[in-house]
Amino acid sequence: MKDGSYSFIQNALFNKATRDLLGPLANPVFVGAGICMFLGLVLSWWVPLVAFIIYAADKGQVAARDCYTGYVMDRGREDQKHNQRRNILDVLHQSDPEFDLEQFLGRCRTAFTRICEARSRQKLDKVESFISDGLNERLLLQIAEQKMLGYRPHMADLVVEKMAVAQVESDGIFDAVSVKFAAAATRDRVSLKNNRPPSGGERRRFIEYWTFLRRSGAKTRQGQAGLFEGNCPNCGAGIEVNAWAKCKYCRAYLRSGQHDWVLSEITQGCDWRGKSDKDIPGFNEIRRDGDEGINVAVIEDRASLMFWRKIKAEQAARPDSLRSIATDDYLKRYKRELPQMRGLPRGGRFCYADCSVSAVDTLGIVMGKEMDHAVVEIRWGGRRYDVDRNNHAKRKKASMFRSLYILQRKVGAKTNVDAGLSSAHCQNCGAPERTGSAAECEFCGSELSDRANDWHLVGTPPWADKQGQDWLRLIQEGFAALERRESRYESEGIVTVGAASLMAWMIRTALADGVVDEREMDLLRATAAKRNIPEERLLTMIEAVKDGTMEIPQPRSKKEVLDWMSQNARVCMQDGRISPQEKQVLELIGKPLGMMRYDIEMILKKERLRMYQEAREASALRNRNRHWEQYRVSRAERSGARN
Repeated sequence: MKDGSYSFIQNALFNKATRDLLGPLANPVFVGAGICMFLGLVLSWWVPLVAFIIYAADKGQVAARDCYTGYVMDRGREDQKHNQRRNILDVLHQSDPEFDLEQFLGRCRTAFTRICEARSRQKLDKVESFISDGLNERLLLQIAEQKMLGYRPHMADLVVEKMAVAQVESDGIFDAVSVKFAAAATRDRVSLKNNRPPSGGERRRFIEYWTFLRRSGAKTRQGQAGLFEGNCPNCGAGIEVNAWAKCKYCRAYLRSGQHDWVLSEITQGCDWRGKSDKDIPGFNEIRRDGDEGINVAVIEDRASLMFWRKIKAEQAARPDSLRSIATDDYLKRYKRELPQMRGLPRGGRFCYADCSVSAVDTLGIVMGKEMDHAVVEIRWGGRRYDVDRNNHAKRKKASMFRSLYILQRKVGAKTNVDAGLSSAHCQNCGAPERTGSAAECEFCGSELSDRANDWHLVGTPPWADKQGQDWLRLIQEGFAALERRESRYESEGIVTVGAASLMAWMIRTALADGVVDEREMDLLRATAAKRNIPEERLLTMIEAVKDGTMEIPQPRSKKEVLDWMSQNARVCMQDGRISPQEKQVLELIGKPLGMMRYDIEMILKKERLRMYQEAREASALRNRNRHWEQYRVSRAERSGARN
């Protein structure tokens, strides 16, 4: 067969096969199905691609908006600090035009360093001239306990990393400035037996708020040394080593605040919350009744003195140290209570040592027909010691407590402002009370306890006790201004619930099943670190909640529940963002309060919007102030040029 014929037959067979194969494609139904299949293949990747592009664009827009919001909030925080600094200067410059904030902070740094050194040396002779009596009593008792346990604290390489004014209050009697110290030091204990140098302790960071008081209207004396430097602020003479409340030369009260700043309170960072006399029930009423000199710092210093005297009485099993600061009825009851503390076998007893006070807060004034009462909350921790009849002590667990101290004085009494922070001294000659048990001053013979005008201890009910709850209900009745108080705190960004209280609530929730698992423990540690709570205190709080010895605050209303959660949300969103771990924290805290995940999301959105608006307002205010200053400068320059 020829090649051409073979080629023709091959083409014919191929064309026939092709027609047999492709013939059905001419069917319109088949064609339509093919088109649909093609479109399906295209859409199967095109639609997801378009959806992904839309999703990515939306997420990108959300991320960009979050980034911008975070930037505005970061800038707003700096502007808020600047505006706060300006407000502080305005408040203090009204009565003291020579006040210099940087100079004041420098002096506060000096006081901070000197007191830390004095505590390490266990000698307060060089600093007691500028600390209140309540704080002095606290430090003296701590030193006595340390010596009894055979050690002294050693603080090396102390560095103040940051310090800033946290709050300024002025009530017309005292100007109160709270300074935040962020510091780090290597802490260790040195045995008093061999006095060996420390082997190298752990370096820790800590935050404390120190409150300094000065009489309103006092003036800064440029170039003159004051109490912090060891000189009388009135006459300039050097303060000789003594515990007297008056200067030896000019007889001025050293701790009155009339001439210089006095340190009245040290509060741990996790327990600090801003407060004002005006927002405490009963204060405005008692001032209107004639005691214009009443001040929350004076009451809290007096309550702190009572607390440490009571600890001392329990350790000695004798009420002698309370004689000059407690009512006769309380002393009689306390003598009956002391045998109850001997509920150990073979005549043993128990007491608390290694005590530390984290905060002292006045809750309110309850006014009566014959007596007025001040209700003060003291948050403290201590380690229980079981003591046998031979005075051998056995160390037990540490616990955390919230105690109420009820102070009493006669209706119509007046506060002695000059001696308010020297409540453990004779108000006539300024001599110190050496034991607290004497009725008269051993130097001038004057009566030490002014039963008519001084506050005296009348009760110390536990927070959760029925009597304690009765006092709290009386305070609650005086909280007609509570709504104003909370709204003011919200607008000014002042914390109303301490971080430690919120942390205690979180621990209680984690322990609902009786065990803190590893995930919950990691969450607690991270939360404690963010709220400046040392891990040692966190572990003590966990043990106290397990043992049921720690009273945990309860929100009193739905509005207070929202307030608690809002404060937590603000802490979590300080940088404008919130991590999944921080959301877990909020859900853990909100669960026992009846809050669902949706409620948490709504609170976060609300607080984020509020913080964003506050940041914008702060930035706008700073810009207005800057433009006004520029206008004043340019106007002054033009006026000078014309002249």
